Amino acid sequence: MTPKGEPLAVKSALRLMTVQARTVRIPSRTAALESVVLLVLPAKRRELLRIAVSALTCRLTPGVGAPNRNRLRRFLLAAVLGVGCFLWGCGSGDVACKDPQGLVRRFVCDPVPASAVGIRASGHLSWRGDSLLIRFRIDPDDFGSLLRQGSFQSIRDSAGTDLARGHFSESLLDCESPTFFEQRPVKCRREPGVNLVFLMVNPRRDECWFRYVHPGP
Repeated sequence: MTPKGEPLAVKSALRLMTVQARTVRIPSRTAALESVVLLVLPAKRRELLRIAVSALTCRLTPGVGAPNRNRLRRFLLAAVLGVGCFLWGCGSGDVACKDPQGLVRRFVCDPVPASAVGIRASGHLSWRGDSLLIRFRIDPDDFGSLLRQGSFQSIRDSAGTDLARGHFSESLLDCESPTFFEQRPVKCRREPGVNLVFLMVNPRRDECWFRYVHPGP
């Protein structure tokens, strides 16, 4: 039988099974599937598909191919566990172990001002979403170049200020009268979705907090 004839043969086999089902009791769905396999597929494909059907339906009946079914079930279980562990590891993305200087260069500005010191980063960057907070000190004379290099613009309206404030913890907002900036365009943009990027600075402009949020897929 040629591959082109297989769909027609499947339809014929199913019609035959529908007629026979009125007078003959079919033990299970698995048995019905195996009947179609025996009627339709070439001999070389029968055993492989029977093994797959038995593995997916967890049939533990003895017979030809049982060792193969057991090996296939073990392989599928190991594959699922391996993929799950890999995705969980990729999803953690803790930035505590990453290079703080590199994070500033990637997200805030490049080059990094020489006076930027005491850089500390927290949060995570992963396929599940991004939440990054970078804190650093800087010479007030270098703050203007940081704004230019990082494409930061001052937030002047109350709605934008409230939005920015909502992405910083209350403990950080205790500093006297902070000023908020937003990055336009976003330096390290992730698609799809909204990228929220804010910079908060104290009145002396010698300490900055950078916030980047992306909700993920």
